[in-house]
Amino acid sequence: MPTIKDVAKKAGVSTATVSYYLNHKPVSEEKASRIAAAIRELNYVIQSPGRDLRTRKNRTIGIVFPNISDPYYQKIIQSVKLFLAQHNRLFSLILSDNDPDYENQILQDFIGRKCAGILLYSCQPHRPEVFAMLESSGIPFVLIDRKPEDSHYNYVGCDNYSLFYELTLNCCRRKRAEPLLICGSSVYPEHQAACEGFTEAAHSLKYSKPRIIFSDSLSREEGFRIGMQLCKTLYRPSILLSTSFLLAEGLLYAMRLNHVNLDRDIFLATAGDCEDDVFYSNPLIYKTSRPAFRIGETAARLLLDNIHAPQDFVCKSLTILNEPDACEIPEKSPSSAPAVIKSCDQLNVLTTDGYQLKSLMADFYAREHITIKTTDVPSEELYHIIDKELARKSPSYDIISFDMPYIADFVRRGYLLPLDFREDSFQADAGEYVPGVLNPACRFYGHYYALPYLASTQLLFYRKDFFTEENICRQYEKQYQIPLSVPINWQQYNQLSQFFTRSVNPHSPSLYGNALNFYYSSLAVCAFWNRLFASPNHPVHPITRQLELTSPIAVQSLRQLLESIPFSFPNIRLYPMDCIRKLIRGEVSMVVTFFNHATEIRYPSLFGKIGYAQIPGGAPVLGGWVHGINRYSAHPEEALRYIKWASSDRLAVPQAILGGHSPHLNAYHDYNLLSHYPWLSVALQAFQLARTRQFVTSSHSRNLSSRDVEYKLASEICLLADQAAAGHMPDDGALLRALSRIESDLAEP
Repeated sequence: MPTIKDVAKKAGVSTATVSYYLNHKPVSEEKASRIAAAIRELNYVIQSPGRDLRTRKNRTIGIVFPNISDPYYQKIIQSVKLFLAQHNRLFSLILSDNDPDYENQILQDFIGRKCAGILLYSCQPHRPEVFAMLESSGIPFVLIDRKPEDSHYNYVGCDNYSLFYELTLNCCRRKRAEPLLICGSSVYPEHQAACEGFTEAAHSLKYSKPRIIFSDSLSREEGFRIGMQLCKTLYRPSILLSTSFLLAEGLLYAMRLNHVNLDRDIFLATAGDCEDDVFYSNPLIYKTSRPAFRIGETAARLLLDNIHAPQDFVCKSLTILNEPDACEIPEKSPSSAPAVIKSCDQLNVLTTDGYQLKSLMADFYAREHITIKTTDVPSEELYHIIDKELARKSPSYDIISFDMPYIADFVRRGYLLPLDFREDSFQADAGEYVPGVLNPACRFYGHYYALPYLASTQLLFYRKDFFTEENICRQYEKQYQIPLSVPINWQQYNQLSQFFTRSVNPHSPSLYGNALNFYYSSLAVCAFWNRLFASPNHPVHPITRQLELTSPIAVQSLRQLLESIPFSFPNIRLYPMDCIRKLIRGEVSMVVTFFNHATEIRYPSLFGKIGYAQIPGGAPVLGGWVHGINRYSAHPEEALRYIKWASSDRLAVPQAILGGHSPHLNAYHDYNLLSHYPWLSVALQAFQLARTRQFVTSSHSRNLSSRDVEYKLASEICLLADQAAAGHMPDDGALLRALSRIESDLAEP
């Protein structure tokens, strides 16, 4: 196992210098960089201090698993615990959440504490250096289900090849149709074996190109997402196989929401956890049995044998075979669907592109037997199309979808029917929704005129690994005389944007400090709005929403926005999700965006890299979309049923998985959803701070719409932003003149 002397020799420094570095004492930047590289290359582990820890025999077993949500993992861990308890062994169980960097930290900590042994269900079997580090530590360890190719380490695993070979044959013989396999990541050996068994069985049945969908996450949420995609395509397989019971549960939920007949149309089967477990069962999912208890007990026994007699121990690689009847498929009894009372035939919805509810509308149809026909238009055009259609009292659309701030315009013009159009037709419970959404977005003149189906607010997403990298932190502190930390105001944000831009700082890990998304005009206004409200003396009246555009604070806020542009990704009109993708790839270090745009940060492997926090200045903008009933609709009662369905707790979790982020509180209290979108707890706090986008200018002399004010402001902001991006930063005089032009335009009769 490498020592401090090995590190010093590799780095070309003295052991005292290495000791200084490890104890966070001053070391030159150049030497610190060499020491850090040597530690990484040698897999050096810092030993726990104290003579007692060096001399006392540690009896604790370290256990590392990806999670405990999968019932298969639970059964293995339970078996390990029972066996260790019988042998008077303590254990320390830590979950890696499928994060390789965190798994490395856990292993280094176990090695540093000189654990008696380690049981590892690794999330990085493709990285042999991790196992070389374990081997060099001298601590006995056993790998479960996953190991590097051609390795000689202690290993205990399941025979996934035979399991899926037999399962595929049995399913196809029963259903006589081509199967589809939903499989975990191909980097994991157990999934590779499952694919090989599935493919071999499919070939024996004369299916030349077996269909396989790979997923990076074995979760209900990922299964649901895949199921929804399958339901949207013309190809809907009759046999669905899955390598995870959680994936299968997600697939089942998607099929149910689309009201697919599971008894008649789909045969759903998955790899299970153990024999005769009635607590993890579902009559609509056929579950095989895997020898989870035997795998756990065998791995624990193998580890203790190694610990007790290391000199006589022979390394073993054991594959636990499945029970002979593990893949037997029982008969299903058919079920009858309940009768549905039909009302009107169709409701017409005028909405925008990217409408997440489309994927879930089969559920509404099955409940009401009413077809939903959507007319999709670009969000930039939706306001004016609604205005045009409803101004002529057109009944063409029963329901209209629109951005939250525009409700006042449509109510004043008489376009919307109050949701309590009948005395017993509607009662709203604000306590069911995230705070601060229902009243400002839906209530007007004492009545509710709409209900939200999407609610979001802004968060700061940043590359946590960049902010914690030791050499970067040293450089920042040396340059600015303060520690590197997440920005809490916009001045710090601009400073960090500059620091993380490689053209300014050649040592920056990212090309640019931030990415701006002005894809929609409303997003450009939001970028100005949250800087404006960050000032305690912002020039917006709290009741009338009047804005003094020519105030010094408005000029200062606009300048803060423009000063970030030279250090942002060159295309400032990126689609919001493209900004997040650039953050994931490490091209930028920070992004401020609405959190519903960040659904691609859903894999645990990213959680160690991507951080999240309240936005600088603490004044995020409230965003979202609502449904209202066209006053001239011939089907107001049916339209109300649809609006209530779209905002119901029933859809809270499915919408969030699909990126819609329901306004219902249920989505923010769901443990499984929080494990995929951990920033939801921070988002819930952000709603408490959020400001609405409704405003007018103090100098206008005619009844302008919120959309007119917003569009004119956005146009001027984008024009100034283009100048800043081209290297021509406007001075305060130019900013004042631009803001004056807006007020002048809005004041014209």
